[in-house]
Amino acid sequence: MKTVLAVDDHQAALDVYGEVLRGKYRVLAARGGGAGIDMFRKHRPDAVILDLLMPDLDGEKVATEMLRADPQARILVVTVVDECRRAAALMRSGARGYVVKPLSCERLLSALEEALESREGFQPVSTPFVARLSATLTEHLRSRRAALVFGPRGAGKETLARLAFRSLGLSAGSIWRLDPEGWRDPMSELAEEAHGAVGFLLRQEAARDVSAAFDAAWTFASSPERSENVYAVALVDVLRAELRTVRSLAAHLPPEVSFEVPPPSLRPEDVRVLLRHFAGEFGNAHFDLEVATPLALRAMSNHEKTDRIGFLRAVAAVQRGRDEAPLLRRLAQVTHKP
Repeated sequence: MKTVLAVDDHQAALDVYGEVLRGKYRVLAARGGGAGIDMFRKHRPDAVILDLLMPDLDGEKVATEMLRADPQARILVVTVVDECRRAAALMRSGARGYVVKPLSCERLLSALEEALESREGFQPVSTPFVARLSATLTEHLRSRRAALVFGPRGAGKETLARLAFRSLGLSAGSIWRLDPEGWRDPMSELAEEAHGAVGFLLRQEAARDVSAAFDAAWTFASSPERSENVYAVALVDVLRAELRTVRSLAAHLPPEVSFEVPPPSLRPEDVRVLLRHFAGEFGNAHFDLEVATPLALRAMSNHEKTDRIGFLRAVAAVQRGRDEAPLLRRLAQVTHKP
């Protein structure tokens, strides 16, 4: 289980982090910046949730010390809208992202997952569908510089955007994830300081405001004063119940600026490729692709929360012995539930 260090001067905030992350991560809590630095040096956590405003030791100084101790430290900055410019400065120094208060559990978990992904190195897996759509998105971004990509969480939206950015010549270090609730200052700061092309990914939950992330991306990247090497893609997570509304809103956007990524359950060719890739990643020589693929597809189509790429990674990690793998048996049971 990965370890997350939460650093805040308010005990109530630390308690909330503990509740939200319990069972998913091993959580360490440090009240105040000085205590946070000490615990970081002692435990070397996989990720840090760091409040920017603390009385004893400012979050910028805490982050600087942590990055000095470990340049690969994955720090997620928690801030308020008025302090987003400072968050951008920390991102230039090495912080992996930020979230704006007030936080939802979903946004915090998503941002934390992304910070941990960046520690392990993001290696996009190009599946047949994503490769085709990525080529279309790349050509669109060459001329329009901004796009809306929507679909269920874990469907591969970020992989799609990153493959397009890579085709445009962007390096991994010139791509930043931003919070659409406080995007303008970080975008401006990072773009002004960048050398060469830069790309921005804005994550948004459709239930909050489906147009917010796209408006941010479009307003920024399409501004006449912006460099032609600045690109922005809004990634909107959509639940099945919200899909019709989102499609309707996307239809009113300028032509060919919105891209829908269907859930993996509707992309059997991609599911097969992903399962094979993940099984190889785990060194799972005994993985039975023929058994796992149809069972995974049925489970994903019946249950929205399993219809994401992370679920396929978990399936591919199962080692099969002489008997049918326990997870595959559970999948078979799930597929028969109404």
